Amino acid sequence: MKKVFKYIGYTLGGLIFLLILLFVFVYASSTIQINKQYDIKPSALKIPSDSSTIKNGERLYVLRGCTYCHGIDLSGKTIMSDPLLGVIAGPNLTKGKGGLPADYSDQDYVRAIRHGVGRSRKGLMYMSAEEFYYFNDKDLSAIIAYIKTIPQVDNVPETNVAGPLMRLLFLMDKAPIIAAKVIDHNAPRPADVKEDTTAEYGHYMSISCADCHGAGLSGGEVPAAPPGTPLAPNITFDKKTGIGNWSKEDFAKAMRAGIRPNGKPIDPFMPWQNFSRMTDVELNAMWVYLRSLPQKSFGEELAKSEQSVQEPKENNERNLKAQK
Repeated sequence: MKKVFKYIGYTLGGLIFLLILLFVFVYASSTIQINKQYDIKPSALKIPSDSSTIKNGERLYVLRGCTYCHGIDLSGKTIMSDPLLGVIAGPNLTKGKGGLPADYSDQDYVRAIRHGVGRSRKGLMYMSAEEFYYFNDKDLSAIIAYIKTIPQVDNVPETNVAGPLMRLLFLMDKAPIIAAKVIDHNAPRPADVKEDTTAEYGHYMSISCADCHGAGLSGGEVPAAPPGTPLAPNITFDKKTGIGNWSKEDFAKAMRAGIRPNGKPIDPFMPWQNFSRMTDVELNAMWVYLRSLPQKSFGEELAKSEQSVQEPKENNERNLKAQK
């Protein structure tokens, strides 16, 4: 028995040693990438100051989900605090205590929003610049114009921290800690899209949808989301698990009132309150774009990933139950 316990002790000791080595490797490797510096020279933008642009900038700030991290008053807030995942907190975008410095320039705004890089040249943690990079100059200028008009708010948000699990996911390219890492900063700027009821403009308006619904918009687990986050539904026009049986009016009601065709409310995690700020042209263009996509079963991207085929089937059942 003594030999058995001895071997068990050696085994446990070896496992603990390997876990320590893994932790050191993950922490060191992720820290190097998190602290990487980027030499970004953002394109110059002329920031308007007229009331019409500022009003549209306020609408776009809400519509594009900026309130989720920075709050309606732009003073920042904590999104998540978890021992394994870490702390995700949106910074204070006003120039009050805990906010931006008084000499924060238009170029600094463009570098941060479009490239996810701060004045220190380091990537900004948890800044969704991979999505905002595709904002056209008109929309980005309007958002910046609005931010610059906000009164000072004194608030010192928590510091962003990447926990051990988040760092591991980051190294596996499963968690978007540093958006600057995945952006092609030297790529040509995406061409402006005419505001019209077209699939092309609808795609422009739908870029952020992929963050939750997946690249093919067929739904599934939301990447790097806090525990308890609901599955993102399938928003392709698959008739069994998607929105293939929805009418245009059903879609408008879901996006503007948060109500499904069956009369049930959409899960609050879905930011329909933000999307309710879309114009008729933007909403109709998104509808046209979604109708143009290939129909996919729920979680189809998951089935093609490293996960097993069985998991999407189980998620599919969960999605069907959520729809009822």
